Amino acid sequence: MEEQFNTTEPNFSNTEDNAAIQPAETTTPTEPTAPVQQEESACCTPKKQCSCRCKIIFNVAVVIAIVVLYILHFCSSSKSSEISFAAGDSATTRVAYINTDSLLANYYLYDELNEELKAKQASYERDLQKRKQSLQTSMKNFQDNVQRGVLTQAQIENAQVKLAKEEQDLYALGQQYAQEIQATEYDMQKRMIDSVVAIAKRNNATIKADYILGYTYGGGIIYATDKYDITDMLIKKLNADK
Repeated sequence: MEEQFNTTEPNFSNTEDNAAIQPAETTTPTEPTAPVQQEESACCTPKKQCSCRCKIIFNVAVVIAIVVLYILHFCSSSKSSEISFAAGDSATTRVAYINTDSLLANYYLYDELNEELKAKQASYERDLQKRKQSLQTSMKNFQDNVQRGVLTQAQIENAQVKLAKEEQDLYALGQQYAQEIQATEYDMQKRMIDSVVAIAKRNNATIKADYILGYTYGGGIIYATDKYDITDMLIKKLNADK
């Protein structure tokens, strides 16, 4: 999906466009040396695959739920190991499942929340890029002024302090934005899972299942027969309840 924010420590080293800002000696003014080049702040190159991460988080939650349910089933039921929808046998356990891949592909709420997440991330990326370009311009102007010899030693020292603080602030902002995106992702996943659980509980009078599991390709369930699949029914209920 989108690129993730890189929160590596800022390195006030050099690239082709920007001069490094080295702390100046506080002794008598000396002839400023030609500055070295500034390396782009690593916090300003956001890279993230949000859509894939959302699906992975959702599927991990489903797998954990499956493990817990199987433990509960096999630890509490010593009378029968049969898993069946068969009626009339008090020892049988009724199990249904939903295909989480299909759910994510067809649930309207997931699409809406995912679009909101991508829009928020894109906005943060644009802001970081704008601030990064402004800082690079300031650094280049400083380098040019040093090379032309138009700055006093005091002006050089003040500019170095100012630019160093701006780079540190930009790094901190990149970290803050990354944390906000992670929090938004968590809230999105929680809302998704809560809505699915609520609909499943509300409609279990019709489903009449003891357990409703989540199935995903390559997940904890190796095989599930179609007659226990309630995915389409739940998707219709979820989208109607939106």
